[in-house]
Amino acid sequence: MLHKRILLLVSVASILFTSCDFTPSVINETDCKVFALCAVAPTFVGNELYDYTIQKYKQSISDGNEDELGDLVFEEGDDMWNIELVTDHQKYYSGEIYYTGGDFSDEQAARAGDFIHFLSLKDAPSISEYPSMNSPLAERRYGYYYENDVQNCGYYTKYIYVKDRAFKTIYDVCNGDFDSFKQKILQYVDVYDYREDILSSTNRVTVYDVVYKVMGETYVWCSVSDMGDETFEINFVRSSKMFSDLGF
Repeated sequence: MLHKRILLLVSVASILFTSCDFTPSVINETDCKVFALCAVAPTFVGNELYDYTIQKYKQSISDGNEDELGDLVFEEGDDMWNIELVTDHQKYYSGEIYYTGGDFSDEQAARAGDFIHFLSLKDAPSISEYPSMNSPLAERRYGYYYENDVQNCGYYTKYIYVKDRAFKTIYDVCNGDFDSFKQKILQYVDVYDYREDILSSTNRVTVYDVVYKVMGETYVWCSVSDMGDETFEINFVRSSKMFSDLGF
């Protein structure tokens, strides 16, 4: 079985994936379409990824009998509580500012790149890629409290969301299997138009300009290069609600 490998390069992201063949059908590769969807709809992808993970979690603790589970409620500070951050913009960033450039807001571009990278992993998250994946979700902070009208010093516990740890939890709960998840979200991506970029193509590399239509409303222009060595590279160019505004 061919393996897929990733290379983040520019703007939202640029990825090197394994291709199944050497034909223009490379533009229909699963990971190309996942790339396009993540690039412009990271919140949607995050919500879908959360639901997928919860479903996997239910299956792991119910032996297939989900009727006995009822509504799952996770306590603050629990790992399953922590993965909520993939669905919520403020929880995800916790006030931090990111810059990656491109046509998106800084936060959206960074978040899109995170999802693209995560869904392209061929191995479990590593500490080098996710340095905070083992960081605690609780920290003790210095504070004051009153007892018998006397002010005392002490500590209180604050629970915090940790992005790297959330991705590790999602990977572990799903056993690294996101094939069915990808197939589910692919229904929201279609190839709208494409052409070979003759000027950029060489004898060894064929480059295609591809416009994907995402969720029936956003046109995403990507450059897809068939590298001729069983890999392909995809780069984000720009996106628009109007095809005519792309300048394609």
